[in-house]
Amino acid sequence: MKAALGGPLTGNGQIAADGMFWQDYQRTGLTCIFDRGKILVAVAVDALEGLLVRVGEVELIGRVPSELRADIHDLAQSQDAGVRVNWSGDPDIPAWGVSLGTGHELGLSAEGWRSRRTRW
Repeated sequence: MKAALGGPLTGNGQIAADGMFWQDYQRTGLTCIFDRGKILVAVAVDALEGLLVRVGEVELIGRVPSELRADIHDLAQSQDAGVRVNWSGDPDIPAWGVSLGTGHELGLSAEGWRSRRTRW
């Protein structure tokens, strides 16, 4: 995994008391979460720096949250996959191993100040 992702950033990781750990990877926008024994259990994608991510034909990055939630619910329903709500109020589809988390897209206002936009 280190060769494919360019190697972890030095000092950008953390090990929990139970042996699980996470590691950020350079210039990819990815954070990988590992279980004991270096078993990959989850990947977090930074929407501002990371890769384009799709589930089926539904793009998960750079979307208006309400539209994304509706599309994910429709796709899950069409495939008889249950949708729950996770801790952040976003869709969680256990059958697919997908749990979404949204954050505001930032941009510059007309006056040049950083401001939130309508996309998350």
